[in-house]
Amino acid sequence: MKKFPILSYGVEVLQQNTGIVYRVEIQLKNISSEEKNALIQHIQSLPEVTLIKLTKY
Repeated sequence: MKKFPILSYGVEVLQQNTGIVYRVEIQLKNISSEEKNALIQHIQSLPEVTLIKLTKY
């Protein structure tokens, strides 16, 4: 079984109309940049959330 490196990302999201910023750490298997872009687009498509940044740790 192939082992995938786990990468930690810090995600900052803004909850719309509240000014509240959440800082969340997520861990992902080593994904391609296309998959990462798809994840970012998905987060940005949520009506109540604006993605501020995705930081690789």
